[in-house]
Amino acid sequence: MLLSSRLWAAAFEVPRGSGVHRLDSLPWSLIWRITRIDPPAWTQRYWNWLAIRVVEKDLWSNLPMDSPAEPYGAGMWVRRVVAEHYRQVIARRPEQIYLDRVGGKLLGGGDTELCRCAYALGLGVGIFRALRLTHIIPRSRLEESYLLELVESMTYSHTLLRYFAGRPQYLPSRSERLLRWYQRLHISSRERRFTRARERGLRAAVETIERLKIPAASVYDLKT
Repeated sequence: MLLSSRLWAAAFEVPRGSGVHRLDSLPWSLIWRITRIDPPAWTQRYWNWLAIRVVEKDLWSNLPMDSPAEPYGAGMWVRRVVAEHYRQVIARRPEQIYLDRVGGKLLGGGDTELCRCAYALGLGVGIFRALRLTHIIPRSRLEESYLLELVESMTYSHTLLRYFAGRPQYLPSRSERLLRWYQRLHISSRERRFTRARERGLRAAVETIERLKIPAASVYDLKT
Protein backbone atom coordinates (compact mmCIF):
# COMPACT_ATOMS: atom_id res chain seq x y z
CA MET A 1 0.00 0.00 0.00
CA LEU A 2 1.36 3.43 -0.97
CA LEU A 3 0.68 6.54 1.06
CA SER A 4 1.50 10.16 0.39
CA SER A 5 3.32 12.03 3.15
CA ARG A 6 0.08 13.77 4.20
CA LEU A 7 -1.97 10.57 4.38
CA TRP A 8 0.91 8.79 6.08
CA ALA A 9 0.90 11.27 8.92
CA ALA A 10 -2.84 10.85 9.33
CA ALA A 11 -2.69 7.05 9.19
CA PHE A 12 -0.10 6.50 11.88
CA GLU A 13 1.30 8.74 14.59
CA VAL A 14 4.55 7.70 16.25
CA PRO A 15 4.39 8.17 20.05
CA ARG A 16 6.31 11.19 21.30
CA GLY A 17 9.58 10.37 22.96
CA SER A 18 9.88 7.03 21.16
CA GLY A 19 12.96 8.14 19.21
CA VAL A 20 11.26 7.05 15.99
CA HIS A 21 10.72 9.92 13.61
CA ARG A 22 10.92 8.79 10.00
CA LEU A 23 9.48 5.43 9.07
CA ASP A 24 9.35 3.70 5.72
CA SER A 25 6.90 0.89 6.34
CA LEU A 26 4.16 -0.29 8.65
CA PRO A 27 4.13 -4.10 8.63
CA TRP A 28 1.72 -6.39 10.36
CA SER A 29 1.99 -9.32 12.68
CA LEU A 30 1.38 -12.07 10.15
CA ILE A 31 -0.87 -14.92 11.17
CA TRP A 32 -1.50 -17.43 8.43
CA ARG A 33 -4.72 -19.42 8.55
CA ILE A 34 -4.49 -22.74 6.78
CA THR A 35 -7.87 -23.97 5.65
CA ARG A 36 -9.19 -27.31 6.91
CA ILE A 37 -5.85 -28.84 7.85
CA ASP A 38 -3.54 -29.16 10.82
CA PRO A 39 -0.02 -28.37 9.59
CA PRO A 40 2.30 -31.41 9.81
CA ALA A 41 4.80 -31.00 12.64
CA TRP A 42 7.81 -31.32 10.33
CA THR A 43 6.76 -28.21 8.38
CA GLN A 44 7.15 -25.86 11.35
CA ARG A 45 10.86 -25.31 10.77
CA TYR A 46 10.01 -24.00 7.30
CA TRP A 47 7.21 -21.63 8.28
CA ASN A 48 9.58 -18.66 8.13
CA TRP A 49 9.89 -19.33 4.39
CA LEU A 50 6.12 -18.72 4.23
CA ALA A 51 6.54 -15.35 5.99
CA ILE A 52 4.79 -16.54 9.14
CA ARG A 53 5.61 -14.12 11.92
CA VAL A 54 4.16 -13.26 15.30
CA VAL A 55 5.47 -9.90 16.50
CA GLU A 56 6.37 -10.09 20.19
CA LYS A 57 7.29 -6.41 20.51
CA ASP A 58 7.56 -3.26 18.42
CA LEU A 59 10.85 -2.96 16.57
CA TRP A 60 12.39 -0.16 14.50
CA SER A 61 15.71 0.18 12.70
CA ASN A 62 17.50 2.24 10.07
CA LEU A 63 20.56 -0.04 9.85
CA PRO A 64 20.78 -2.25 6.73
CA MET A 65 21.96 -5.33 8.60
CA ASP A 66 19.17 -7.91 7.98
CA SER A 67 17.37 -6.38 10.93
CA PRO A 68 14.48 -8.31 12.53
CA ALA A 69 12.59 -5.01 12.22
CA GLU A 70 12.33 -5.46 8.45
CA PRO A 71 8.73 -6.24 7.44
CA TYR A 72 7.51 -8.91 5.07
CA GLY A 73 5.73 -7.92 1.89
CA ALA A 74 2.24 -8.97 2.99
CA GLY A 75 0.73 -5.99 4.78
CA MET A 76 3.70 -3.70 4.13
CA TRP A 77 3.01 0.03 3.86
CA VAL A 78 5.62 2.15 2.10
CA ARG A 79 6.10 5.83 1.38
CA ARG A 80 5.69 6.83 -2.24
CA VAL A 81 9.27 8.16 -2.35
CA VAL A 82 10.55 4.70 -1.39
CA ALA A 83 8.44 2.99 -4.05
CA GLU A 84 9.71 5.45 -6.69
CA HIS A 85 13.31 4.82 -5.60
CA TYR A 86 12.71 1.07 -5.86
CA ARG A 87 11.28 1.49 -9.36
CA GLN A 88 14.44 3.29 -10.45
CA VAL A 89 16.67 0.61 -8.90
CA ILE A 90 14.81 -2.10 -10.82
CA ALA A 91 14.99 -0.10 -14.06
CA ARG A 92 18.81 -0.06 -13.85
CA ARG A 93 19.02 -3.83 -13.34
CA PRO A 94 19.43 -6.44 -16.11
CA GLU A 95 16.04 -7.72 -17.24
CA GLN A 96 17.10 -11.28 -16.42
CA ILE A 97 17.23 -10.49 -12.69
CA TYR A 98 13.96 -11.02 -10.84
CA LEU A 99 13.69 -10.86 -7.08
CA ASP A 100 9.97 -11.36 -6.65
CA ARG A 101 7.21 -13.63 -7.86
CA VAL A 102 7.15 -13.97 -11.63
CA GLY A 103 4.56 -16.29 -13.12
CA GLY A 104 4.91 -19.64 -11.37
CA LYS A 105 8.40 -18.92 -10.03
CA LEU A 106 8.68 -18.61 -6.26
CA LEU A 107 11.41 -15.97 -6.21
CA GLY A 108 11.30 -13.26 -3.54
CA GLY A 109 13.13 -10.36 -1.98
CA GLY A 110 11.19 -7.33 -3.19
CA ASP A 111 10.17 -6.53 0.37
CA THR A 112 13.81 -6.63 1.50
CA GLU A 113 14.81 -4.36 -1.38
CA LEU A 114 12.12 -1.86 -0.43
CA CYS A 115 13.68 -1.75 3.03
CA ARG A 116 17.12 -1.16 1.53
CA CYS A 117 15.75 1.63 -0.62
CA ALA A 118 14.36 3.21 2.55
CA TYR A 119 17.79 3.00 4.19
CA ALA A 120 19.38 4.61 1.13
CA LEU A 121 16.98 7.55 1.56
CA GLY A 122 17.79 7.99 5.23
CA LEU A 123 14.53 6.39 6.36
CA GLY A 124 13.85 3.45 8.65
CA VAL A 125 11.64 0.37 8.89
CA GLY A 126 9.57 -1.09 11.68
CA ILE A 127 7.14 -3.77 12.79
CA PHE A 128 4.37 -3.17 15.31
CA ARG A 129 2.23 -5.48 17.42
CA ALA A 130 -0.85 -3.29 16.99
CA LEU A 131 -1.05 -4.14 13.29
CA ARG A 132 -2.25 -7.65 12.48
CA LEU A 133 -3.02 -9.50 9.29
CA THR A 134 -4.55 -12.94 8.78
CA HIS A 135 -3.56 -14.44 5.45
CA ILE A 136 -5.47 -17.53 4.34
CA ILE A 137 -3.29 -19.92 2.34
CA PRO A 138 -4.11 -23.18 0.55
CA ARG A 139 -3.01 -26.46 2.07
CA SER A 140 -0.76 -27.08 -0.96
CA ARG A 141 1.75 -24.60 0.45
CA LEU A 142 2.53 -27.07 3.23
CA GLU A 143 3.29 -29.92 0.86
CA GLU A 144 6.91 -30.97 0.60
CA SER A 145 7.09 -30.39 -3.16
CA TYR A 146 5.99 -26.75 -2.76
CA LEU A 147 8.31 -26.08 0.18
CA LEU A 148 11.28 -27.60 -1.68
CA GLU A 149 10.67 -25.31 -4.64
CA LEU A 150 10.19 -22.35 -2.31
CA VAL A 151 13.43 -23.00 -0.40
CA GLU A 152 15.41 -23.37 -3.64
CA SER A 153 13.95 -20.23 -5.19
CA MET A 154 14.33 -18.12 -2.04
CA THR A 155 17.91 -19.30 -1.53
CA TYR A 156 18.60 -18.09 -5.06
CA SER A 157 16.99 -14.74 -4.26
CA HIS A 158 18.71 -14.32 -0.89
CA THR A 159 22.11 -15.07 -2.44
CA LEU A 160 21.59 -12.26 -4.94
CA LEU A 161 20.41 -9.95 -2.15
CA ARG A 162 23.57 -10.67 -0.14
CA TYR A 163 25.66 -9.94 -3.22
CA PHE A 164 23.90 -6.64 -3.84
CA ALA A 165 24.53 -5.74 -0.19
CA GLY A 166 28.28 -6.33 -0.62
CA ARG A 167 28.26 -9.68 1.17
CA PRO A 168 28.76 -12.23 -1.61
CA GLN A 169 28.22 -15.89 -0.88
CA TYR A 170 30.49 -18.32 -2.72
CA LEU A 171 30.15 -21.94 -3.68
CA PRO A 172 31.63 -24.28 -1.04
CA SER A 173 35.20 -25.47 -1.44
CA ARG A 174 36.10 -29.13 -1.91
CA SER A 175 36.73 -29.61 1.81
CA GLU A 176 33.42 -27.91 2.65
CA ARG A 177 31.60 -30.17 0.20
CA LEU A 178 33.16 -33.22 1.83
CA LEU A 179 32.06 -31.98 5.26
CA ARG A 180 28.54 -31.40 4.04
CA TRP A 181 28.46 -34.86 2.46
CA TYR A 182 29.43 -36.37 5.81
CA GLN A 183 26.81 -34.29 7.64
CA ARG A 184 24.11 -35.44 5.23
CA LEU A 185 24.79 -39.02 6.26
CA HIS A 186 23.41 -38.19 9.70
CA ILE A 187 20.19 -36.39 8.79
CA SER A 188 16.83 -37.63 7.57
CA SER A 189 16.07 -38.16 3.89
CA ARG A 190 13.67 -35.20 3.97
CA GLU A 191 16.35 -32.90 5.44
CA ARG A 192 18.74 -34.06 2.73
CA ARG A 193 16.24 -33.04 0.06
CA PHE A 194 15.95 -29.57 1.58
CA THR A 195 19.73 -29.30 1.85
CA ARG A 196 20.05 -30.12 -1.84
CA ALA A 197 17.38 -27.54 -2.65
CA ARG A 198 19.44 -24.84 -0.89
CA GLU A 199 22.57 -25.97 -2.74
CA ARG A 200 20.79 -25.76 -6.10
CA GLY A 201 19.55 -22.27 -5.31
CA LEU A 202 23.02 -21.09 -4.28
CA ARG A 203 24.65 -22.59 -7.36
CA ALA A 204 22.09 -21.03 -9.71
CA ALA A 205 22.55 -17.58 -8.12
CA VAL A 206 26.33 -17.69 -8.35
CA GLU A 207 26.09 -18.76 -12.00
CA THR A 208 23.70 -15.85 -12.68
CA ILE A 209 26.09 -13.34 -11.10
CA GLU A 210 29.05 -14.69 -13.08
CA ARG A 211 27.14 -14.89 -16.36
CA LEU A 212 25.67 -11.39 -16.23
CA LYS A 213 28.68 -9.75 -14.55
CA ILE A 214 26.40 -7.79 -12.20
CA PRO A 215 28.13 -4.95 -10.31
CA ALA A 216 27.44 -5.19 -6.59
CA ALA A 217 28.63 -1.83 -5.31
CA SER A 218 26.03 0.77 -4.34
CA VAL A 219 23.09 -0.98 -6.00
CA TYR A 220 20.60 1.12 -4.04
CA ASP A 221 22.50 4.40 -4.27
CA LEU A 222 21.20 6.02 -7.45
CA LYS A 223 23.96 8.64 -7.35
CA THR A 224 26.57 6.12 -8.43
